[in-house]
Amino acid sequence: RQHGRLAVLGGVLFHDWRRFRYLRRAGNLLSVEPAFSYDDPAWDGVTDAYLRTDTRDLLQEITEIWNDETADYLFFSALLHQSTTYSATFLALPHVIALAETEPPERRHTIAIFLGGVALHGQLPATSGGVSLAENEPWAATPTGQRAREVFRASLPRIARICEVSYREDPNVYHASGVAAALGYLALAYRLEGGTGAHVECPACAKVFAWQIFGDRLAIYSESISLEDVRSGRPDHAASHAKYGPDTPEIEALRQRLAPFDPDTAAILANFTATAACPACGKSCTPLTLR
Repeated sequence: RQHGRLAVLGGVLFHDWRRFRYLRRAGNLLSVEPAFSYDDPAWDGVTDAYLRTDTRDLLQEITEIWNDETADYLFFSALLHQSTTYSATFLALPHVIALAETEPPERRHTIAIFLGGVALHGQLPATSGGVSLAENEPWAATPTGQRAREVFRASLPRIARICEVSYREDPNVYHASGVAAALGYLALAYRLEGGTGAHVECPACAKVFAWQIFGDRLAIYSESISLEDVRSGRPDHAASHAKYGPDTPEIEALRQRLAPFDPDTAAILANFTATAACPACGKSCTPLTLR
């Protein structure tokens, strides 16, 4: 299989990129108008991270003529800023999905990272200044929010497919996180997005400690991760090491869809249920599931 020639169109996987381009040039694409069309009055009441209201103009711009700088600003600054989603994010979502399904791999990989982030953080409680579609979120209870939630939920299978195809072509933790989030595995998606090291709080004593994965070994540190260990690639100064735990059904589901994994994704999944003792109180916990 030549993953570099994969494409997605309307949920259909095309293995022949040349045929896909031909269909696109010929205009023989699925002409389904995305939800929240650009003349929908709902756009007048939504904003992005900077309280701007011109999101639809930028969307139309990159749909007609792709520009890397505009796409980067739109996806990773205006609509998804430091893991925060906004009301404009969810109206833009169906248009971005449609764009991902008609763009070549390199662009789709970028869009997939955005879609995976929205799939995750759109289901988590909103952070300061943003909105989400999680339960009990105020904006989600508004008329526009209720519509957006319906569209969002219906879009998750398409996001999962886009991220899955992108992972096969360009395996990384962000594409894997997008698949997990779209499937509803939010804790797993959150950890994949966060990478191979973090500071977390012990649920027993509330003390903060650090963890870092070296290869496939999970090392625990009393305070900060040892820079010397990071440089050497060996956990020589760790307070302790974690013990592997069993795979969960969610991990097995990702394995069925994505394996073989890239090294970072494999390491995170291998240690997701690993247990370790808190350096402060000695109580056992699963570090990768903590925040």
